[in-house]
Amino acid sequence: MATTSTTGSTLLQPLSNAVQLPIDQAARHMFPRCLSPSVCLTYMAKSIGEKYALHFLVQSGISYCIMIIIGVENMHNYCFVFALGYLTVCQVTRVYIFDYGQYSADFSGPMMIITQKITSLACEIHDGMFRKDEELTSSQRDLAVRRMPSLLEYLSYNCNFMGILAGPLCSYKDYI
Repeated sequence: MATTSTTGSTLLQPLSNAVQLPIDQAARHMFPRCLSPSVCLTYMAKSIGEKYALHFLVQSGISYCIMIIIGVENMHNYCFVFALGYLTVCQVTRVYIFDYGQYSADFSGPMMIITQKITSLACEIHDGMFRKDEELTSSQRDLAVRRMPSLLEYLSYNCNFMGILAGPLCSYKDYI
């Protein structure tokens, strides 16, 4: 039952074999209960592989540049197209080119949440900085972001625990 072929870390392979669970499930149940969140995030980045962990920063970084360069009028459209396109390209290349037919550490779940976060933040900034209050519904008014977040605020929102390990999506206003 335990998986013996993986592209990620095999540190917990003996535990996986002992409890007859795939290695990703053995790691998931052990680490959040035993270690601090910062150690869990570091291990998560290591276990899914550095080449996959880099995709989170690339997607977030390019999306932030789009938000800064494009401006508030159209940034929600450009961020949506880029974030979803990047997620699609990463998933297709992972499944059909690099890891076809073998188990691999799946980074697409956290990346889907980050894609949602990028898109929702771009829409919230667009609502808060471009649209008039009269045009917004009450929920849009509550979630509207009135200033551009700093790079540190943006990365902390995208790379917090709910975006890397678990989910669900939370709005930027709720996070801050």
